[in-house]
Amino acid sequence: MRRQKTFQKDNIVVYGHNMESYCCINVLLEFGVKGPTITYIDPIPRSGFIDPYCHDKKVSGTDDTKGGNKGR
Repeated sequence: MRRQKTFQKDNIVVYGHNMESYCCINVLLEFGVKGPTITYIDPIPRSGFIDPYCHDKKVSGTDDTKGGNKGR
């Protein structure tokens, strides 16, 4: 009984981008935790696309080794 009072008083943060995160939220709701006390944080951007080359010097054209006959 005391556990439910604690859940109703405190806030819970669920962080993740996998099935376990959603299962965790489901179990919390089944145990009687009120929805507004649960905060879900998805670390992946909404677009779902992460460009691994966005900071690559070769792609941005700032690579100093590119050009002329250097290294030949």
